[in-house]
Amino acid sequence: MPDLYIAPNHIQNKINGLINGFFIEIDEDKTPIIFFKFEPSILSDLISGCDFEFIIRNPKLSNRSVTLYVFDNPKDPLWVTYSNFSEEDTIYINFDKSVINFIKAERFKIVYYNHLNLPIFTTVLYKQNSINKFNEWVIDIHKDFELYEEITDGYFMPENNLKGFKLSIDNVDNSNVQKLNIISYPNNEDSQLENKISYYNFDEFQKNGKHGYDQENNIQHFLSNFLTENQDLFTSLQNSRDEEITDFTIISKNAIVLIESKAVKSNKQSKVTQAIVKAINQLNKAEKKVLEKNVESTNSKFESKYKDCDVIIKICLINDSTTTTLLREGNYIDNFTREELPIFISVTTLFQLLGDFAINFKGDLKKNLIENLLNNYYNHIKKTSDKYLLIREYKKR
Repeated sequence: MPDLYIAPNHIQNKINGLINGFFIEIDEDKTPIIFFKFEPSILSDLISGCDFEFIIRNPKLSNRSVTLYVFDNPKDPLWVTYSNFSEEDTIYINFDKSVINFIKAERFKIVYYNHLNLPIFTTVLYKQNSINKFNEWVIDIHKDFELYEEITDGYFMPENNLKGFKLSIDNVDNSNVQKLNIISYPNNEDSQLENKISYYNFDEFQKNGKHGYDQENNIQHFLSNFLTENQDLFTSLQNSRDEEITDFTIISKNAIVLIESKAVKSNKQSKVTQAIVKAINQLNKAEKKVLEKNVESTNSKFESKYKDCDVIIKICLINDSTTTTLLREGNYIDNFTREELPIFISVTTLFQLLGDFAINFKGDLKKNLIENLLNNYYNHIKKTSDKYLLIREYKKR
């Protein structure tokens, strides 16, 4: 039976504040702990043994920072850069104490968190003590007199030895290891999601096609940090015939954002095509109803707001493990006009976008989000010949 990690308050606060990514801590017994927080498809890949590695960054490029690469798709890995994990090490200047501890360790713990801020799985992995190789690398970078321009966006590809010290991890497939039921499941009473439950167990969402529900739950919980259900956020709107209109709808003044969430676990093009076409048709149907002012929602609060909306943005949210190559290669795109196609955004990118707005920009978050999406869409329609707009990138957090 796996352990359930109970975070002390200062760790839980860091987890709650983390949008996506990881951080490194030192346990009471001096064991390094890696905390991962990602959307469900990435967590599933990692728990199933997906390879990952850490790059301890050359401080000439980025001081006291580490980049994580998750090879869910080896040609297009997820990456995220984090810095200032703990206090600076007293011997290895410009490197964090917790990072040096991790380099020396032969055993470390990983705790996987979702966006409900629940510790869904805990495991232990093993690696070699790499401090001797790290010492050699530190000497090499001090001998290197090349002038570097500091990188501030966290993106360092293509990597080389002078940019950072690589720690490759031999991950283990834990997909068949029993996961624990977590009772403190944060249901939103105003949410209209169908799968309300009194506990959370990651395994239960990995079978019988329930992974889509898990993604929707994580999205709903994340959006509720910034928006208010039944005021500017409407989840799983139903019409008078008990048909779902959209998975999520955001309203801000005269603008409405229609969102469909699709989680595709298969790498088969046919499965991706089926899911994406369904989302496109659903969004176009909802757009038509909004334009005709004939949505017929059973939600009276939505009905009182949407009829003032004359700006419509359509978004198809896709899980990060659905590769962009599979999305691009689908010939189904040719069956739609550019105007019929939504903006395609990975779940992680939307989370990052909202998090960046909340942290870095003052004012109306909904207004910032809608203006950003409109600017992206305008540039796509007016300045490119691309058939559709795909937004998928990872920024420093």
